[in-house]
Amino acid sequence: MRQADGLRSWLKQADELGEVRTIEGADWDLEIGGVADLVTERGSSPAVLFDSVKGYPKGYRVLVNSLGSTKRLGLSLGMPQHLSSLEFVAEWRKRSKALKHIPPGDCPRRSGAKKYSAWQGCRYLVFSDATLV
Repeated sequence: MRQADGLRSWLKQADELGEVRTIEGADWDLEIGGVADLVTERGSSPAVLFDSVKGYPKGYRVLVNSLGSTKRLGLSLGMPQHLSSLEFVAEWRKRSKALKHIPPGDCPRRSGAKKYSAWQGCRYLVFSDATLV
């Protein structure tokens, strides 16, 4: 579900559902990967937002396991929050049949990309040292 302010409103809504845990001051090299492994392996674990990552300027954050629960996946897809896992799957199957598929097309080179390659139109893009705008 597209949010006007990007990820910020999603994070706020997920936090209000009790689905986000925030860790301040984690080490990028020693801690983030380990915690990410733990929460993704356990299933239905919270999303974890690492804030104030050591060695990075304030405001650089890392979010892991963002879609690791039915509630957060439903929030991202605009689905009702009260559904059980089985009801969620049934509702998603119904909704996905109505999706309009967009065929791949030409992908113009984005400004700032130093290396660019595309395979099958816009389905697969590899950017190196690139910022997409």
